Amino acid sequence: MHVAVDFSKPSLRNFELVAAILNNSGDQKSLIHCQVNYRASTFSSLYRVIYLGVPVDEAKRDLDKVWGPDPLWYRFIIDSLAAYGMSHKCDACDWQERVRLIPYYTGVFIRCWCQTLKALE
Repeated sequence: MHVAVDFSKPSLRNFELVAAILNNSGDQKSLIHCQVNYRASTFSSLYRVIYLGVPVDEAKRDLDKVWGPDPLWYRFIIDSLAAYGMSHKCDACDWQERVRLIPYYTGVFIRCWCQTLKALE
């Protein structure tokens, strides 16, 4: 499956499409990836919190290993969690410490390639 995500305009609909793919993958293992792994890691973190019940601090700790969301993506995380009645706040989370601008080529649309793959046996 392919979900195109404009890096400069992530939307709740983008996340919901990825979540629907993951929710309908049954027993298949899934791999979410994109060109630099910023979008994929953010969507994965949101999915883990919203659908798998992973605590925000744990998901954020894993996200921090990949990148510190820039202000646009930080807002996207807050808004996405709020859409599901959840908060980004937690005692161990210091979002402001990690918010920084990540350089990317302006005007270049990077597409997120999200695939559901069968487990290799």
